[in-house]
Amino acid sequence: MTKFNAPEIPADQNEIKVKLIFYIETDGSLTEITAEGETEEIRNEIIPVMKLMPIWKPATTNGDPVRSKFIMPISIRVTKDNLFKK
Repeated sequence: MTKFNAPEIPADQNEIKVKLIFYIETDGSLTEITAEGETEEIRNEIIPVMKLMPIWKPATTNGDPVRSKFIMPISIRVTKDNLFKK
């Protein structure tokens, strides 16, 4: 998979909100990726996309890389131009 395949979205919905929770390991890889919010279909689609992310720069303490938890809220504005029709 190389892209986000948006599920069918109700025509009256104008925003999708998801909160991604994951850890950035000392080598910059992402682990324990979970998603909260919206529908299960959206959560299940966004996690594989996150796994495609390149290596991140890890947090440091006293110059040494440390494992850190990251919470990333995402809001996707939905317009009639970007609605997916199935």
